Amino acid sequence: MHIVEESLILVGVIEVILVGAFLILAVASNRVIFSNRSGLGRLLNIRAAWSMSTATKAAILARTEKEAEELHQDTLSTFLRYRSDALVVGGLGLTAWAVLVNYESSTVGRAALQLLLVGVAFNLIAPMLIRSGPSEGSYLSLFSLISVGFTAIVFAVLLATDEYFKIGWFSTLVTISGPLVVLAVAREALAEFNRMRRLFRVQAAAAAQALAS
Repeated sequence: MHIVEESLILVGVIEVILVGAFLILAVASNRVIFSNRSGLGRLLNIRAAWSMSTATKAAILARTEKEAEELHQDTLSTFLRYRSDALVVGGLGLTAWAVLVNYESSTVGRAALQLLLVGVAFNLIAPMLIRSGPSEGSYLSLFSLISVGFTAIVFAVLLATDEYFKIGWFSTLVTISGPLVVLAVAREALAEFNRMRRLFRVQAAAAAQALAS
């Protein structure tokens, strides 16, 4: 159980690092052209780039409007899919928690139910708080919150099945799965960082050329 709890904490740490990395990336993306602006103020340039029209981005980036629209739609569809998945998983998890809480003493222990409730809370609160986007802030916040929520639900399911079946080797599997889930989250976070790095570069270039002109 301690390994599972520590693994969940590590997931939170990974997401905090990811948030910091995105902020540093956003600031660094404009370090040359906007050298007279310092710190997080440079994020305003990125924010301006997110709100540009498709035609403006296409002209700045020397792309067709179709290519610029595909880039925008890819980001938008990913953002909306995250919100939809969070609501679905959160709703199903809340239903499961309401049913299982009545059988805590005989089948599922308190630790699993607590983790399940934490996961449900993160998955339901994230889409409720973040209702517009995508922007650099809303996208990042949504990704970080639901990542912790999904991970908590995964751990809750593993613990619940361990307590229900009461099989020795399964307990060992649950213990091993904690670090494996952390590795999976770390890999996903790295992939998301690389994806956002490419997007930030495009948006920063668009903002720089637009403001320069």
